[in-house]
Amino acid sequence: MTDNQDPRVDPLDLAEALAERERAAGVARVAAALAKPGAADCWDCGDRLSAARRAALPSAVRCTACQERRDFAALGRRAPRGPGALSLAPGDFQ
Repeated sequence: MTDNQDPRVDPLDLAEALAERERAAGVARVAAALAKPGAADCWDCGDRLSAARRAALPSAVRCTACQERRDFAALGRRAPRGPGALSLAPGDFQ
């Protein structure tokens, strides 16, 4: 305990209060970033993210089609296309 601390204050209570303030500040930063103009647009193609995509994954920064391409590229594969493919077209959720 330092000289300037009140001996009646529990250090664990202080740590918990600090953690809560940091969490709240982090949530506020993310909310502000998502509210900025352009935050609802795909980083890759620039198309508007669908309302369903934003509701399902508020932190999404790419449309479903671009995210699929990116995910499959990371695996060294091409995204499936054609009948029966799991891939979705950009307008599927509009």
